[in-house]
Amino acid sequence: MSDLLGEVVVDSTHRIRKQVEWVGENRKEKKFQYSNLPSNVLSLRSRFEEEDGTIVDGANRPMLVQDHLLGELINDLAVERPQWTFLVTQTIGVKEGAGGHFIDSAQTLLILDNLEPIGLVKWAENWKHGKHVTITNNRIKQDLMNKNSRLTGQLKRAKQIINKEVFGLSLREVLINSSTTINNDIRYAKSKLHTVVAEKYTPLGEWARQQFEGHSPQLLALSEKMGQGEIVKTFLDAEANHELADSVTGDIEVGAGKMVVLVGEEYHVAAMGGVQYVRPEFSNRYIKHTRDTLDPGMHTALALLKLTEPNTFVAGAGFKASDTEYFIVEEITIGKD
Repeated sequence: MSDLLGEVVVDSTHRIRKQVEWVGENRKEKKFQYSNLPSNVLSLRSRFEEEDGTIVDGANRPMLVQDHLLGELINDLAVERPQWTFLVTQTIGVKEGAGGHFIDSAQTLLILDNLEPIGLVKWAENWKHGKHVTITNNRIKQDLMNKNSRLTGQLKRAKQIINKEVFGLSLREVLINSSTTINNDIRYAKSKLHTVVAEKYTPLGEWARQQFEGHSPQLLALSEKMGQGEIVKTFLDAEANHELADSVTGDIEVGAGKMVVLVGEEYHVAAMGGVQYVRPEFSNRYIKHTRDTLDPGMHTALALLKLTEPNTFVAGAGFKASDTEYFIVEEITIGKD
């Protein structure tokens, strides 16, 4: 059988965790044991009410074993596997003979090795399979791939399945899981530290940026002394260009400025006029101009923008998208000095 691809043999649901916790607290309590079975078989029910209203402790109540597949299985395994704990999690009352007392008929079973859940067994009866049990854990699910449990109506076969596939994590599986856990935890811890570094660097980086933008004499002199003057100049140029882009896009964000499209010798100009989101109907805003009818300030801005490369911002003028497509800022300041 291949190694289990997972960290647990039985999925740790909320119900399973509560049941394991209960076993840890109560497995030595006689009131949770059955009178006709070994002490490693426990019932979640400690008190029972008979038909006549009599309250009976669990220790005085037997389990149905004869001619009941799950009862026979529990009885045999409890003797063969004394180190295991068998927790009967669901039962129904069955009357023992005419006028007799009710006894427990086990319906569901959780098998534990120490306090590690290793298997789940359910009893059922239907027209297709008759009286049978289903046995499941993650080993069985992994082996079957497209089914979740093994089914049998035979005691011998049920014991074979449990002896072969119901057991705790092997040492090899523990080591495989631990290796994965260690590796993942290291990466997670590193990621958290990276986040801390980024958080701590942010105010430092912001302070340095402000100092350089303000042309701090001390920092500029220090960078020159350290031979990093060109790096600082490159940063300051990039920051200035970014601020320029902010000033130009600021017009679009408030619906100001004009879009200009050159078609041959014609200038098609559309004022934003409060429009922030350009949609197809925006094309109706364009007004055709010639070189002679174009606003002088816009003409100056376009003349300067034409000299630049596409995707270039120019302070006081606007933005060049391509050789025929431009955005002109609302307040043209270029050429007014």
